Amino acid sequence: MDVIVRSDLPLASASAGLTRGILGAAPGAAVSYRAISTYVNDSLATDRLMASLSGCFGALAVLIATLGLYGVVSCMVARRKVEIGIRMALGADARLIVRMVLVETGVLLAGGLAIGVPLAVVTLRWAASLLYGVGPWDPLSFAAATGALAFVSLVAAWIPARRASPLAPTIALSE
Repeated sequence: MDVIVRSDLPLASASAGLTRGILGAAPGAAVSYRAISTYVNDSLATDRLMASLSGCFGALAVLIATLGLYGVVSCMVARRKVEIGIRMALGADARLIVRMVLVETGVLLAGGLAIGVPLAVVTLRWAASLLYGVGPWDPLSFAAATGALAFVSLVAAWIPARRASPLAPTIALSE
């Protein structure tokens, strides 16, 4: 049997009197004490573990998406090295080359968002049972996820674009 006792006394002084009273009424009783905060923390341990694992898997998914996008953009820039060299020979500066690569990445991002957001909206009813304190259609969560994806994709594209921008036209055209 569990008994919940609320007291303003410290646990040590309250437990001594309670133990004497319980053992006086039932001499063979086993008596133990736990603070309610410990009880609550123990009951939420599984939920906290699942939330932590979900966060780790989400961070891993962002890392994989970043590396994948970086690889795609890096490959795209490497294949277009001659074109970039011709653009540089015709007078394009490094900022124009970086902007060109970032705009193309932005088009890829917009296409991915145009497909991904409606799919996420469709799957909301299955995710609703897993959410606590947030509705299934939370505009702030969607905006945060979209913003994070945009930031990550532009950073992943900026690195190869920045690497291609100082390319000398003679070196690019000789390859």
